[in-house]
Amino acid sequence: MPKTFASVFVLVFLGTASLFAAEPTLTPEGIKFPLQGLDDLLFEYPKLQDASQKEIAKIFDRSVAADGRGSVVKYEGGVELHFTKKDGWLIEMAVKNPPPNLASFRMSCDIPFAINEGGLYSLAGQEPKPFPMEKPTGPMLYQGNTQTMTLTAPDGAALTLSGLQPGAYFQLQDNREWNWAIFHVWFMFPYNKDHAVTELRFAPSTDAGKKAAKMVDRFGQDFVRNFPGKISSEDELRADIEADKEYYALFPKKPNIDVYGGFDGTGKTLQLKKTGFFHVEKPADRWFLVDPEGNAFFHLGLCCFGPGDDYTLTERRESLFEWLPPRNGKFGTAWHPDGWWNSR
Repeated sequence: MPKTFASVFVLVFLGTASLFAAEPTLTPEGIKFPLQGLDDLLFEYPKLQDASQKEIAKIFDRSVAADGRGSVVKYEGGVELHFTKKDGWLIEMAVKNPPPNLASFRMSCDIPFAINEGGLYSLAGQEPKPFPMEKPTGPMLYQGNTQTMTLTAPDGAALTLSGLQPGAYFQLQDNREWNWAIFHVWFMFPYNKDHAVTELRFAPSTDAGKKAAKMVDRFGQDFVRNFPGKISSEDELRADIEADKEYYALFPKKPNIDVYGGFDGTGKTLQLKKTGFFHVEKPADRWFLVDPEGNAFFHLGLCCFGPGDDYTLTERRESLFEWLPPRNGKFGTAWHPDGWWNSR
C-alpha cells in the first residue's frame, strides 16, 4: 500500500503580548495573526510549485474544523494540506497525496502599510532598516536566499521567521509601485520528501534594535510626520479656534434659514412635524427632507448618515500614544461611558 502522507511540516509561532492580541488562528484564507494597533497579518496557504516555480495545482476547497484547531486545504489532482493547531503557537502541516513534480511551497503575506510609521525589517541577519515613509525608487526592499526574516512593529515588538531549509528565498516589496499602499512579502522553501519534518518558526526577536515608537501625539495627530498646519502647542490650538471664528464670520448670513439649514416657516406651510430628529415626510404628493425643527431642507454633499459610537481602542496599545487623558476630571467624557469599555 502506498503512503498517503509523504511529509509533515511543523510551523511554530511564538509572539509577544505587545504585538499580538492572541494566538494565531486557522482561517479559510490562511494562518492569521491578530496584531495590536495594525491590521492582521495573514499568511496565505501555500502554493504548490514544480522545479521551474510554476504553480502545479490550484486550491479549490478550504475548510476549518468547528473547534478552530484544524483545517484542510484541497488542491486540484487530489493533493491536500492538513493543518493541525497544537498547543500554543505550534501548527503542523501534513501533505497528502503529493504529486511527483512537487518541488517547493510558496507562502505570502500582506504587511499593513502603517508599519512604515516607525517599523523595521531585517532579512539574512542584516541590520534592521526602516520601512520607507515615501515611495522608493524601486519596489524591491529585499530579494535573496535567506532562512530568517524579522518584522518590527512601530511599538517595538518584533516577530522573527526562521528555521527554513537551505535554499529558501524571500522577496519583500513596496507595492506603491503598483498604486497599492501596502507592503508584501513572499517566501519559497523546498519540499524535501526525504525529511519527514521541517520547521517554520515564528518567534519574538531579541536583537531587533528597536525601542517602542509613538504613533499618536498629544493632539491626536501623526507623531512621526510633519505636515502643513500640524499643531505643536496649546497656544496654536487656541489660535486655530479664533482663526475659525474669523473665517466663518466672512460668510454672509442667509435669511430665513434655521440653525440646521432648513427653510424657516416651511414646517407650518407644509404641515411638517417637529420631531427633534432629521427625518422624511410625505404630507401630500411628494417627499420632503425635514430637519429637527420641522422645516424642509435641501441636502447637499453627504449621501448617507447615521448615528455612530466610535472610540479608539487603547488597551495594550498605550505605548503608541504620547498622552492619554485622565479618566476623571474635565477629560473624563473622552472615555467610553460603558463600564466594561471605559478601561479599554
